[in-house]
Amino acid sequence: MERRYIFLIAIVIATKITVCRSQSSSEDSSSSGRIEVFSGGETGSFRKAMEAENLFNLGFLTNGQTYLGEWKLEGRFGYRGRFERNILFSGISDPYNGNPFLWGDTLSGNWQRDAIRTQVSMTLPAFRNWTVGLALDYATSTGARLSEPKPFFRYRYIRINPTFQWDFSEGLLNKIILELSYSSAFEENEIGYSTVNNTYLIRGRGYGSAIKGPIRALDRRRNVNIFGIQLNWTLSHKWKVDGSMDFCREEVSDGIANPQTDGLYSRTSGRGLIAYNTENVGLDASIDVHRAGTEDYAYGFKNWYHNSLGLKINMDFGTPVNDHLSSGISLSFLTESSRDHIVDGVFEFSNVVLSGFHTISWNKLRVFFFIGYQYNLNANMEVGNPDVLNRLIYGPDFFYRSANYLQLKLAPRIDFPINGTDGNHYWVEFENGICLKDPSSARYVFAVTLGSIL
Repeated sequence: MERRYIFLIAIVIATKITVCRSQSSSEDSSSSGRIEVFSGGETGSFRKAMEAENLFNLGFLTNGQTYLGEWKLEGRFGYRGRFERNILFSGISDPYNGNPFLWGDTLSGNWQRDAIRTQVSMTLPAFRNWTVGLALDYATSTGARLSEPKPFFRYRYIRINPTFQWDFSEGLLNKIILELSYSSAFEENEIGYSTVNNTYLIRGRGYGSAIKGPIRALDRRRNVNIFGIQLNWTLSHKWKVDGSMDFCREEVSDGIANPQTDGLYSRTSGRGLIAYNTENVGLDASIDVHRAGTEDYAYGFKNWYHNSLGLKINMDFGTPVNDHLSSGISLSFLTESSRDHIVDGVFEFSNVVLSGFHTISWNKLRVFFFIGYQYNLNANMEVGNPDVLNRLIYGPDFFYRSANYLQLKLAPRIDFPINGTDGNHYWVEFENGICLKDPSSARYVFAVTLGSIL
């Protein structure tokens, strides 16, 4: 195990010892801790082209909080291991993160991935009507294909998030929260060196365009910088207005000794939300806007553009007198448009999704039901100069994203209280879900979680 893993685990264990002190402590009666151990997987043919045919994951998640005087400390740590079967093409950590400068080869194979993530935050004592906080988020992961030529990746992510809260009307519980954030990510990929397979490397340029060549050895770097701002206003726990924006810039380069920039990817995102809550009903509406594009250094021009707009309305219902029931409905609309100038391609679609959920509780048993249906309003794919990635990846992905399908989920949970304690308990939850396009094309999801609040 690498020294940085040992160092991080040691920090988190020390943090947890502090955060999850016994609630019987006379110094602090507000400490709490939570731990979950989970396993699950997915299987089925209804999936994106670069997703695994079958996958299994397992891991754990732990978090807690405590107060040291007027200082509030929170910690969170998790590990996840993934075992994936039959992944087509992709040789990077996440082929669906938006950046079109991906790479892979003409082989399918099985992958193994490991990831850890830790988050620490603190809130300083209030000064008059002001409260200041700071959160740090760190994640790292590695993964490799188990068959030659064995593509490999290393990924690191860091996020710094200061917050400023102003309570300007204590009687009405009025507050404004300003959040600033800076994120940095770095991914390193390797492929080649030794193989007996007859294959070649494909470097994606956009929504279908690619550069192909025989594999010998190649290294890839991806550097990411994201700047964000978010403003939140809450009034009397009834009204909430939230707006955020972030700007992302990613540089992809090839080579180690003399790295050459392959391309630049940039994305601007904005989100707005307004919500109103009463004792019986919660209603909110949101909008998401994304604009992205690339500068291709191999071809010397801006090749790829992407725009998307999402709208969503949620309504939640509760029964305060008999709070063993809750339910809600949601209606959303999504439209996306992508253009690739190298292959002379246009990809456009619009979908609506109607969904609803219902939760029923009997004593220590809680059952969550979900049903949703996506309906495609229009879809248009035109490619003047098809390339290999259109046939392998982007054509199938386009039909997946613009498909009509039904989604169902059932998740029963059983709680086991700890005798002699107030609120401490264990639980076990079983999650089952399916996405069904037609009887011959479906995706089944399952998971089991064991958890405890102490």
